Amino acid sequence: MIAAFFDRITRLSLRFRWVTVGIAVLVLAAGVWAMTQLNLELLPRIEFPQTVVVVQWPDAESSAQFLEEVTIPLEENLGPDAINGVVNVESTTNTGFAFIIVRNDFGLNQEAILREIEAAVAATALPETAVSQVLNFSLNDLPVVVASISSAELTLVELKERVQTDLEPGLASLTDVSQVSVSGGQELPEPVAVVPTPTPAPLVTPGRLPLLVTQGAKQFGLDITYAQDVTPDVLAGIEGTEEDILAVLMLIPGEVLPYAPPETLALLPIEYIATLDTAIVAEIDQLAADLGGVGQYNITQAYAIINGADPAEV
Repeated sequence: MIAAFFDRITRLSLRFRWVTVGIAVLVLAAGVWAMTQLNLELLPRIEFPQTVVVVQWPDAESSAQFLEEVTIPLEENLGPDAINGVVNVESTTNTGFAFIIVRNDFGLNQEAILREIEAAVAATALPETAVSQVLNFSLNDLPVVVASISSAELTLVELKERVQTDLEPGLASLTDVSQVSVSGGQELPEPVAVVPTPTPAPLVTPGRLPLLVTQGAKQFGLDITYAQDVTPDVLAGIEGTEEDILAVLMLIPGEVLPYAPPETLALLPIEYIATLDTAIVAEIDQLAADLGGVGQYNITQAYAIINGADPAEV
């Protein structure tokens, strides 16, 4: 039956060959037109379906009080029953600190959900001295241009003032530019000759991570205090996905990265490197030079290497 069907089509094609050629030309022209309408992006819009709410309340007397007056009310106002599209809410509470992750379904309007979460946090009756912060990350948050400016005539202070007063407003006024940030330009103090005297050991070890980072890392099963503790083996122990590793890295300030092991610096994904100051990137790239420098892998490749994949195969 199938053979007869194809035999009939073949006979009709030979009999009406100009019609067949015409149809083929129309299909070819439609394909060429459709190809010209394709939207191509070097960095497509990718949003992670989760929002992080961080609350700090230094006046809390215990974690139980913090849980009762801050975490539980927020979980009730941010849960699936309160906000459409929310799948689940996970939280970690300590004395003075709470870390809440709100996960939602894929494919939803992330900006609309973010506004609902911000409104829910604002409507929650938190203690007066509690400070909340709502964090959301997507690849659109990565800077598209990172530029450095130097001058042989102006001092660092004068150069930064010129950039802030003349260049920054002009860039911010451009269409489709959402944010312009200026960093650097600090004037170093003049060296002062002093007589060396014995100094006590520092109270804080260089590379110590902020409380927000150490507490947030506990949400992913990590117990870290210093940047020196963030080894590839530690990252491999994260109980989560590629997005969870990126979320942990986004909490780490760039100033402490030079104290991290070179093995970790070499595995930092491109998505995180793009958010750092150029001076920090140059410094950590030199520290990891023997391992190939930084920015060698994207988050998928770094995640595979951390979990035992051969770097030559990713």
